[in-house]
Amino acid sequence: LHGKENVTTLIQKDAWCLDVVEEYEFIVSNGLNVYVTNGELSNLWRSFYVALRYEGILITSFITPTPFMSKDCDWKNFELEDAKIFHALFTDIVPGNWYYYVEEDVRNQLENVGFKIIEIVYDPMHI
Repeated sequence: LHGKENVTTLIQKDAWCLDVVEEYEFIVSNGLNVYVTNGELSNLWRSFYVALRYEGILITSFITPTPFMSKDCDWKNFELEDAKIFHALFTDIVPGNWYYYVEEDVRNQLENVGFKIIEIVYDPMHI
């Protein structure tokens, strides 16, 4: 990023308490948000926003609700049997407090803490 080729530092910290201001150019967080409520998620996004430098980049992910959870499901190009397996996997086989989000909610949360959304990229099925 910005002319710093081949320079990477990996850091493992409590994502809600990074204790830095405008320190990082790039943050990747894959999967933390599936374990937390909306309120906790807003705090996570705020922590990332404060830790990123001006024009820093956040790459994150979220899981959208299955067709069995919401009539407003965003899933596309899926087989009903595959959706049943996915739903069973995350509700019966690997039980837990999984949280699912629709794009509008994630977009609003990120923008409310100051992020500018450049792009949201879905997998082919919009999961």
